[in-house]
Amino acid sequence: MFQTTYLLNRKYQYAFNIFILIGLLLFLAPLKADDKTLYIVTPAWKNWTNSDGTGYYFDLVKLIYKPLGYKILFDIAHFSRAKKMVELKEADAAFSLYMSSSNEKYITPKHSLTSGEVVIMFSRDLEWKGISSLYQKDILYPQGYNFIPEIPISFTHIEVSDSKTGILMLMRGRASYFITNLEEMTLLQQELRVDMTLYRVEHLYSKKLFMGFSNTDKGRKLAEQFDQRMTLLINNGQIEKLKKKWNLKN
Repeated sequence: MFQTTYLLNRKYQYAFNIFILIGLLLFLAPLKADDKTLYIVTPAWKNWTNSDGTGYYFDLVKLIYKPLGYKILFDIAHFSRAKKMVELKEADAAFSLYMSSSNEKYITPKHSLTSGEVVIMFSRDLEWKGISSLYQKDILYPQGYNFIPEIPISFTHIEVSDSKTGILMLMRGRASYFITNLEEMTLLQQELRVDMTLYRVEHLYSKKLFMGFSNTDKGRKLAEQFDQRMTLLINNGQIEKLKKKWNLKN
């Protein structure tokens, strides 16, 4: 009787161990797969990050990471949301961030993506004598875009949810000035059929833009791989071909 009970217990213990092992394998498999998944959150920028997954930035990350065995996933969101998800480690990466400093919650590689031009739009009735014309003025800009430290004068900056909201507020007379990057400004003028005989657009400054990664071990590895592959792609002419494909100058 004792021997029978012992054998049954051994049998059940063996089955239980197999069950635990299978459970661990099922649990660890997604974790291992996740190490080879690059999850990007980005706004939809025409010809850069189209909502169908095409565009210069998407083509670039495919050239960089697919040969390394990564699966690339993305979601479309406002810029402020994309940046925040990377800072909170809810996403692996976002596009068009400024180079990170010691107090940033994300990390950037050495290679930049492109150079971004920041512009300001305002009524032609307003006098323009360069950046000094903005002194103590109320200026709209999209949330999450870190334009303010680059403008060396005192003014009141008012965040809006996105660039479209900002340009609409300007057109409705709710503000005198609106700042965003050149690409968004140009696309919105076309989309909203803005009568540009009523407005002026002036250049403020240009600054390099980077792919920003979450401040994690995985993010640091992705940034290192980005630099390694970018060096190779620049040297073999692939980056230049990609820029020509999407008609980019810088």
